[in-house]
Amino acid sequence: MAVESIQLYATGTGSVADAASVDIPMDGILLGIQVAHRADIDADDEQSTVQVSFLSSAQISTNDARGVLANSTLTAAMVTSGVYPMFANFYSNLNEIKVAAGERLHVHISGSTGVVCTVLLILFLDVSGMGRRQFRRS
Repeated sequence: MAVESIQLYATGTGSVADAASVDIPMDGILLGIQVAHRADIDADDEQSTVQVSFLSSAQISTNDARGVLANSTLTAAMVTSGVYPMFANFYSNLNEIKVAAGERLHVHISGSTGVVCTVLLILFLDVSGMGRRQFRRS
């Protein structure tokens, strides 16, 4: 199995639609995604959500959203002064999602006003045996 890795990095304050995007370089199968999500939260009930999607606009608060690959949310229910950095770091198995060369993946950030969010993603793409275009996403 020939596996390629594709990295995306995004940072933003508050909410940023399409904070980062990448074109899939060749036909293949998405095997998984590594997500490292950090947010500097400094007040009660602030939150930060990151979404990875085939869609160019965020679908974080949408029912029946199609094309979403992963979400990560950090929130803190606290009363304090100062900044409280929060972290999430996880791997998600994507159950072999077929992708075509040229398809674009987007990273969206949604957060409370003033919350600084940073996300680093690594996508794992199996490029062995796909050959010529075998499907088209509808």
